[in-house]
Amino acid sequence: MYLKSELLSFSELGTLDSQPAGTADGCRASCVDWYGNSRPLFLGKRIFALMGYEIVEGRLQGGRMAELNRLNFAPAIMQISR
Repeated sequence: MYLKSELLSFSELGTLDSQPAGTADGCRASCVDWYGNSRPLFLGKRIFALMGYEIVEGRLQGGRMAELNRLNFAPAIMQISR
């Protein structure tokens, strides 16, 4: 969720959401636990969200967050041996 701060008051701008890969990636414990599932990245005037195996680019349009591009770099389906 992205927020706007104005005069010490927050209002919601919107979200950039992940789309679960749905494939086993070989992680033996929850990979989300050690880094969280979302990292906002601000590069110049560009806005990105790193979520799991995705990078999503967003832009403020009409006072709301809108998705522009999405890159999924999930590994191919893996066989997990135990």
